[in-house]
Amino acid sequence: MAVSAAQAQAEAPMPAPAFVALLGQANARTAAKDWTGAVPLWERVVAANPVEGRFWNALATARYAARDYRGAIPAYQKAVEIGFGAPENNVYNIACSYALLGDADRALDALARALAMGFEDLAALRTDADLASLRSDPRFARLVPLPSAAPATRVDGWRSDLRFLLWQIDRLGADPYRVKRRAWFEQQFDSLAASAASKTDAQLAFALASVMWALGDGHSGVMRGATAEWALSLPLQFTAFDDGVYVTAADPKYRDLLGARLLAIGGRPVETLMAAAAETVSRDNEGPWVQLQASSRLRYTGLFAAAGLIADGAAPTLRVRDLDGRERSAAIAADMSHPDIWNQKPNPSDWASLADALPGAAPVSWRDTGRNYWFDTLPDRRTLYFAFNTLRDDQAEPLAAFSARLGKALADPSVQRLIIDLRWNNGGNTQLVAPVLGAILAAERVNRRGRLFVIVGRRTFSAAQNAASLIERFTNATFVGEPTGSSPNFVGEERPFVLPYSKLTVNVSRLRWQSSYPQDRRTWIAPLLYVPPTFADYRAKRDAALDAILALPLPD
Repeated sequence: MAVSAAQAQAEAPMPAPAFVALLGQANARTAAKDWTGAVPLWERVVAANPVEGRFWNALATARYAARDYRGAIPAYQKAVEIGFGAPENNVYNIACSYALLGDADRALDALARALAMGFEDLAALRTDADLASLRSDPRFARLVPLPSAAPATRVDGWRSDLRFLLWQIDRLGADPYRVKRRAWFEQQFDSLAASAASKTDAQLAFALASVMWALGDGHSGVMRGATAEWALSLPLQFTAFDDGVYVTAADPKYRDLLGARLLAIGGRPVETLMAAAAETVSRDNEGPWVQLQASSRLRYTGLFAAAGLIADGAAPTLRVRDLDGRERSAAIAADMSHPDIWNQKPNPSDWASLADALPGAAPVSWRDTGRNYWFDTLPDRRTLYFAFNTLRDDQAEPLAAFSARLGKALADPSVQRLIIDLRWNNGGNTQLVAPVLGAILAAERVNRRGRLFVIVGRRTFSAAQNAASLIERFTNATFVGEPTGSSPNFVGEERPFVLPYSKLTVNVSRLRWQSSYPQDRRTWIAPLLYVPPTFADYRAKRDAALDAILALPLPD
């Protein structure tokens, strides 16, 4: 029985207990993959409630699995109209239904619509048996601009990759041409393809990364490790402070460089290399995030050499100024032992750390930066410090359970102030933040001006930015530190794909996050108390942002 929305609306209301029982039966038949038994149950469900897209999708799935393709199509269409789930996937299923019915024209039309809407599983176009009847149709081959298996020339291969990338940007990107027009990207991609005959793949990857930043968000771009040259890196960690770039961690054999200020690599001034690296940094704003990312990329000397910025990427000579003020040169051998240290907080565990080498006690904010989240009471016994280092569940204690424990701690009358530190948090899953926000809102004693503080910084990015935006929007928090790495409302998501010829991994963001008000056009959350990180503070093992908060008197 095919059920239309009009027919469904004409049905008499079903008593709530009967509907709940019916829904349970339909779900049970679906779970058991008893499709012929599930179909009539879902037909009754949508007749009773025609406004829930999930039910129409379940009916469509059951009909499709029962090989009632003609009946599946209107159910999928209704789910698309309501906007349930990923509409492009349902339109793809409509295309499959028409293909199985032998209606190539409607199948190809639906497939074109699914691709335009952002259908992502391009491999399914080549492997899905339900589309087998379409693959011999010349129109099918024209739907996706994939390169041939063996392009005539390397230039042809790169040109096909870049044509494919532009097609992906067109259909996946969320307002991708707000910084540069589409014609600008076409021109840049044409120029890149034309230069393929005279450039190495690494040079082209570097150049492509220098174009992709113009998509205007911090997630879109060429992914790290895209080429072998990218993996060839110095066993050093460089960190940008407001007063220079310094070595903050190193392979133990280079521990003598800890604390040294970087002046040049391969004879090229650090300012020049920072500027070149910054051109490859995707960003939501022009704040300290760019400096953070650029300094972290200074170790990729293989890529700098491939780009022609330095002569020797394998064993470049560094010019540094040691902690005692003495300038010297040091030859460092690049290797592939740690190609990506971005999320190894604060640094790879087998490296020597400047934080450990410096004398004196470290501030609480330097403790356990690799743990997802933790809290502790500070020595004043009235302040709870919450290190919120990532928005990912710890298997030992999921964030929801942790938030419940945090809420209990905040209920203690002795706790008069809460400090949330987001400086090490560069994202994760925004959907996990609700319990944290709930614990803060329930703590009425600390959810007041002068008692609730959030420390933010250049690494506060992506899902952490959403957390900061939601805390700012719904609580009475005072922000301290430096501007966040993302914007209160931003475009961002990581769902990378591979360019078929070059095998470069790239990402085009398709999600628009609006955790702040629709009218909020700020490029970052600015702190009320501006306390940027300096190497002088780091060397003294001083957390100036935390100290600034603790210096404030508690309000009555």
